[in-house]
Amino acid sequence: PYHFERVTGDAAIVSAGFSHEPTATRALDTGDYVIYLSSIYPPPTNSYPCTGCMNGESLDCDPMIPRNWDSPIPTQMIYSSNPNGPWSDPVQIKTQDEYIDSNLATYIFPNGSMVGIGRADAMYIWHAENWKEKSTYKYTALTLPKNCCGEDPFIWFDTRYNVFHIIWHDGGWDDPKGVHTWSTDNGYTWHNIPNVLAYQNTVEFTDNTSFSYQRRERPHLIMAKDGYTPLALTNAVENGGMDCDYSHTLVQPLNQS
Repeated sequence: PYHFERVTGDAAIVSAGFSHEPTATRALDTGDYVIYLSSIYPPPTNSYPCTGCMNGESLDCDPMIPRNWDSPIPTQMIYSSNPNGPWSDPVQIKTQDEYIDSNLATYIFPNGSMVGIGRADAMYIWHAENWKEKSTYKYTALTLPKNCCGEDPFIWFDTRYNVFHIIWHDGGWDDPKGVHTWSTDNGYTWHNIPNVLAYQNTVEFTDNTSFSYQRRERPHLIMAKDGYTPLALTNAVENGGMDCDYSHTLVQPLNQS
């Protein structure tokens, strides 16, 4: 039910500033498209600026240069009735530590309430009475399975069984993989099946070839119209090797049997 459409020009600009980890969802009360992202505007000047990039390689950058921790990276929310915009002015969502990118991912119910998962000084469960009213956003402690779960959460809700699900990026840069958790108590307690992965860094293609990616992060699911059946998994991936830090989006269909 989906097709790719490239948007160019001003309509392609969703956020004017430096933006990190955008996660989009659909507000089931209004139909708006809602994006949460970590953003800095204007962008700060890093002490190690990169000035050149060619063939996927940052020519004058150490690939392990850290982010500039002197600048906060607050969470912002923008929304639009059309995915091509125009987009609203950004609304800042306060967290305890705005120097940590929140990774905030949310699910918005038909009554306008919101449940989300994201970082402040640690990972928390988030609730809001009204997703448009930032004053209603609250986050509280949650319980995750032992030795779980990483970052970059993508959250969805199965209306058939009243169960929340999250798919996470885990394993850092050395062993990229995905894990799945679920909650039956509105996000306060999460469960998993130990040692069972949602995905790994090696991908098999339809031409019977395979490839092992150096990094496979930012998992998101493309859902069927029912809102709870995953059709495909998307990730941001890095090939590594001769391709250096060249990155792209990978889309992998999921078995429906």
